[in-house]
Amino acid sequence: MKARPALAVLLLLLLSLAPAAGGPPEAALAQRRRLGVFPTVRLRVGRGVRLFRLVVPPAAARRAPVPLVFAFHGFSQEKDGFARYTRLDRLAQREGFILVYPNGVGRQWDQRGRGNPDVAFFDALYRYLAARYPIDRARVYATGFSMGGFFTNLLAAQRSEVLAAAAPHSGWIGRWAAGGINARRKYPVLVIQGGADRVVSPSAGRETRDRYLQEGHAVTYLEIPGLGHEWAAREAINERIWAFFREHPREEHVPDPDPVEVGASEP
Repeated sequence: MKARPALAVLLLLLLSLAPAAGGPPEAALAQRRRLGVFPTVRLRVGRGVRLFRLVVPPAAARRAPVPLVFAFHGFSQEKDGFARYTRLDRLAQREGFILVYPNGVGRQWDQRGRGNPDVAFFDALYRYLAARYPIDRARVYATGFSMGGFFTNLLAAQRSEVLAAAAPHSGWIGRWAAGGINARRKYPVLVIQGGADRVVSPSAGRETRDRYLQEGHAVTYLEIPGLGHEWAAREAINERIWAFFREHPREEHVPDPDPVEVGASEP
C-alpha cells in the first residue's frame, strides 16, 4: 500500500518532464510536416490521378503561416524540367514560401473557359496543401511560362477569390477572355513579355496588358528588349516576381477552403 503514493509522485515527475523531452513546439510541428523537395506527389482528383512537385521550406515548420506559389510549366514541358529551367526552388527555400509545380496532362494545360479540369486540379491541390501546411490565405499566388502563363491568366480570372496576384510570363491572355475577363475581384497582375519573342509576340503581351487595364486591374508591364521565348533569368526575374507578390497580399478576408476530400501519396 505504501508503494502507491511513491508511484504517483514518480508519475507526476515524469509528466512534468515530458515537454522538455519532446523539444520546442516547432520541432514537433516539423515532425508532422514533411519539409524539403518532393519531385513527384500523386493526388487523386475525381476519377483520375494528377502529379505535382512540391517544395516545402524550413519556414513551414514554424507556427506562422507562409505564402504559397503555384508555378505552371509551358507547352511540351513538365514539372521537373520547369523547376530546373527556372530555379524557383532556390527562391522558395530562401524566401520561405511553399512552391508547387502542377503537372499538366499531355504536357499542356486545358484552354477551356468553362468546365476546365485543370482548374479543378488547382482546387483539389489548394485544398490538399491548406489542410497539411500553414498556408497564409492572403498570400496565394500563381505564375507560369508560355502556355503556363496563358493558364495563369485563365486561372486567376476564375479563382480571383483565392489568388492574391498573378505573374504570367510570355503567355497571351487567350480567346477565353474575348467576352471579358470578368473576374470577381480586380487582382493585380505582373505581365512579363520578351521584346524579341517570336512565339508569343510583344503585341500579344501588350494586348494582355490592355485587357487587364480596360477592366480595372492594377497592371505592371515588363517588356524586356532582346528577350526571346525564354524565362527571363538574366533579368533576375525570379526575384522580381517574388518582390511583386510580396507587395500584393490580399487585403480582404479570405475564407478557408472546403475540407479536403482527396487522396494523395506522401508528403
